[in-house]
Amino acid sequence: MEILPNEHDVFPKRDLFGGHLGDAHPLCHEEPAAHFLRAGAEFRYLGRLSPLWYQSAAAARAPPAVGEGGALHAALCTRPTLGAPCEFALRAALPAAAACTGAGECGAAGAAGRPPPRLWHLADPAGVGAYYEYLPPPCVELTFFGAGGREAARGGGGVSGEELVCMDPALPAAGVVCCAGSPSGTPYAQCLEAGEYVPWAEAEARCALAGRHVCEVGHSSAASASVQQAAACAYAVSSAHRRFLVWQRRSIAGSCAQRLLIDPTGRVAVTHSGLSSAAGALRRFQVGDGGATGGGFFRVRWEGGLHPARDTTSCSAVPGCAVVMGGAGWCDCPAVVQTGPVYTVGSLPASRRAAEEALRIGAHFDPLLYEECLSAACLAAAAAADVRIHLPLGAGAVDEGAVFVMAFNGTDRAFANRASTVSVPNSGGARFRNPPVFLSATTSPDTHVGGERPVESELEALLEHLVVQHPNTTPMVAGHLARSLVTSNPSPCYLRTIARAFREGAYGGRTYLSRPGDLGAAVAATLLDREATHIDLQADPDYGLLREPILKVVHLLRALEARTAPGEMLEITIGRRLQQHPLSPPSVFSFFSPNFQPAGRATAAGLVFPVAQIHSSSALVSFANAAFELLHRQGVLRQECVELLGLGGLTALTSNAAVDPSCATRRVTLEYAPRAHAGLSARQSAVRDLDTLLTGRRSDPYTLAQADEAFAVAGVPGVQAAFVASPAFHTLGGAPQPSGR
Repeated sequence: MEILPNEHDVFPKRDLFGGHLGDAHPLCHEEPAAHFLRAGAEFRYLGRLSPLWYQSAAAARAPPAVGEGGALHAALCTRPTLGAPCEFALRAALPAAAACTGAGECGAAGAAGRPPPRLWHLADPAGVGAYYEYLPPPCVELTFFGAGGREAARGGGGVSGEELVCMDPALPAAGVVCCAGSPSGTPYAQCLEAGEYVPWAEAEARCALAGRHVCEVGHSSAASASVQQAAACAYAVSSAHRRFLVWQRRSIAGSCAQRLLIDPTGRVAVTHSGLSSAAGALRRFQVGDGGATGGGFFRVRWEGGLHPARDTTSCSAVPGCAVVMGGAGWCDCPAVVQTGPVYTVGSLPASRRAAEEALRIGAHFDPLLYEECLSAACLAAAAAADVRIHLPLGAGAVDEGAVFVMAFNGTDRAFANRASTVSVPNSGGARFRNPPVFLSATTSPDTHVGGERPVESELEALLEHLVVQHPNTTPMVAGHLARSLVTSNPSPCYLRTIARAFREGAYGGRTYLSRPGDLGAAVAATLLDREATHIDLQADPDYGLLREPILKVVHLLRALEARTAPGEMLEITIGRRLQQHPLSPPSVFSFFSPNFQPAGRATAAGLVFPVAQIHSSSALVSFANAAFELLHRQGVLRQECVELLGLGGLTALTSNAAVDPSCATRRVTLEYAPRAHAGLSARQSAVRDLDTLLTGRRSDPYTLAQADEAFAVAGVPGVQAAFVASPAFHTLGGAPQPSGR
């Protein structure tokens, strides 16, 4: 799957349980500078050449170097022998927290207020070096910051003219372009690393240190000189392909701010007010907006469902709000963001549920920088709510800096003691929780170097929400595995065993991934549980399942080692006759109902046999005709020959012009030959080998006798046909017969 960040929806997303995707994730801008040296820090190999987005950067802005001889260098470079060139891992993680080594690592680790560099260069004196990308842990930002914003100019990406957005000055949200002499002088890029974004204060300080000024609005964003300067810092690969952001000094007094545009259903869009440029001020909606159609709206959770856009009268009654877009009934209102501690020492959580409901923002938790709170109030809360409260070193009270640690399925997660709400002033309490967002809600993903990483994080959060947190997922996965691999009618105890393995990541005393959603542990439980292996259960005539037709076809071709001729492609055209044509189910619910009960004894016993819904007599005959034709010819003819001879089923499509016009040449050949078994004759070896390959050694004595007779008449193809016609080939279930046959 290819991720295209530019095509991704950048807006916040609600989950299914009253929260948002991104809850419990820490804030990106709070990641410590030395976090790239923490235990478990991940790096991804990019190659021996610098990535394309970096190649436009000036040589003076080379990425920091991984220090030779340090723990990070050892994790990324493995030498098979002393002095040999590095063997680079495609993906590597630090096994333990490490100290910095060398100027590159120590300089990045000591850069307070800036996130760790994304691109690293690893030199190899014994060979060619390599580039690695640091993969920060999944993190989010809050969508709203309210007032007090600073302006950034967006250029590149086909943007014509100047486009301004209002940004949170505390976030590393834009690059640095300084103007010489005055804020309207010649612009110069002032980044230290390629692709670097910094907070507003850092941009001001860096320009001042160089004897320059942050460029004024209109002097660095869209002019060609600015595009070149932005490219020099790898903010933009080219003006036509990548957008970039640079901080701008306002040409008017005051600051910009975010406002709320609310539609009658309560959806909101972010608008920016107080921008310096009239051209920039005209842009009302976020990236990806639908203009007058309001494509920039997203859903939030208004407390009590109350908001000022329920009707035009409600909107007009709120001071500062105004009705816009007439008939659309949109309400334009100021936004006030309030952030503060959730708990204090006098109001700690009384239950685990209360703590989970109130604490929604994750924290970058380093145990070396915190100490556990051992006061009587903290210990009482820890016992009542099953939480551990940690305070920054030297802090004496539970305040906004405290961290609450809670265990989920055996894994600790840290939460900041902080809540952020967005309210409409003078509206009678209309407010909602400030939603987290993986991608910037004010910019587009292509303004970030490595912009696919937030998209990956959001997709992972969605999968975790659906697979791990949704209560229906685990039993559904357990049921599908049991009914697809072992039996159509699994017992509740068996399903609980599979579900527990999937949820806990362990089975039978062995740990697999040791985390929720572990498919490996679930498959092990499915195949190794006593319900799948006990001989008494498998002797039950109601045990097991009918095999799906297309799986039988693929099984037969693989077991008998089918090989295509050069330029050929095998097409299973029999699929429609089997009522299971590949990739063409009749509905999104697959080829058959999981609750199908064939008439007769199964219905009376309350049993289900889903695959029986497509096991008609005509389908069975079609399969038999195709299978026996395949075995008789020990291969497959090209499509034209199959049609000419009136055969149906497996055909070979050819791109080879030199085909045999007589239709005598097989285009797909079965290359199977029986394995020799010590002490057994050729007949016995063929029977034993094919019994193993085609039925899993579950054939009854009658089938074995038929196979013996078939060998005498038709050789190995006769034995193959005998097993394909047996019940054991068309079903799963039934114990393997005693060894020695």
